[in-house]
Amino acid sequence: MLDIRGATITIDAAGCQKEIVRKIREGEGEYLLALKGNQGNLHAEVENFFTQVMETTPQEADCDYFITEERSRARQEKREMWTTQKIDWLPQAIEWVDLHTLACVKSTRIVKGKTTVEMRYYISSLKENAELHNQKVRSHWSVENKLHWQLDVSYGEDKSKVRKDHGPENLSVLRRCTFNLLKADTKTKVGIKNKRAKAGWNREYMLDLLDGK
Repeated sequence: MLDIRGATITIDAAGCQKEIVRKIREGEGEYLLALKGNQGNLHAEVENFFTQVMETTPQEADCDYFITEERSRARQEKREMWTTQKIDWLPQAIEWVDLHTLACVKSTRIVKGKTTVEMRYYISSLKENAELHNQKVRSHWSVENKLHWQLDVSYGEDKSKVRKDHGPENLSVLRRCTFNLLKADTKTKVGIKNKRAKAGWNREYMLDLLDGK
């Protein structure tokens, strides 16, 4: 139902599925998907590859490399991105439609003297360099962070005690669906939290939201 022609779809690790990739490419879209342990062998191969890359130079490893650094009073962050399109060695490559690029982001943060390092891995249909992949990854997290802030402040998501079975996933989907409905209402000049309250108090307003009015 979505027109994704020419669009780049970025999804976190939960969406890193072969069927999703196939549908994206059938819709003439591109994909950039986070890769974690839910894709066991693929994740292990990619992680091992980039571990070896970091022991040599990007040129020797046939990788493109891009680095950015940001500084503020209490925080310093260095982001390094490696990408490679030389993936003939990867056994799982043929299982993912139009997989062209592997990417790795290493984020080194120093906050109030404490250093943390985070590694993230991606698979992509794009044939772009490390700098452009870095831009798309950052754009994804910019949207994700803003959404998470709203879900925490307006829905109290981080305080949820639901842990059993599919409960957390189901509630997460419902929160995002209702958030999109509330955000689409531009007539009511209050915040998301107050719109939620109004929908609970006013049945007519709630039905208007559901009807997209």
